Amino acid sequence: MRGGTRASSSGASNKVSIRTTGNRCPPLVRASGEIRIHTGLEHRVFYIATFAEAVYVLHAFEKRTRKTPKHDLELAQDRLRALVNRRRTNAGKK
Repeated sequence: MRGGTRASSSGASNKVSIRTTGNRCPPLVRASGEIRIHTGLEHRVFYIATFAEAVYVLHAFEKRTRKTPKHDLELAQDRLRALVNRRRTNAGKK
């Protein structure tokens, strides 16, 4: 899925574009999604939207290099793993 939007504030030339990606996501987020925010700086948001009750933001960060840092991928992966485990535990209590 691809989407984009541009906005400017008070006549300034501040351009903001937001794009969601699917197949080009790092391996961690194949089950989830990535939002890319371009504002002169690069920002990424990893999220998962496969659960009916909510969209979970796994990690958001400013990207400073071309390659996504391993630490950011591992942090999002750990949070995804914790979310899945918590949902399994809570499902067993019902």
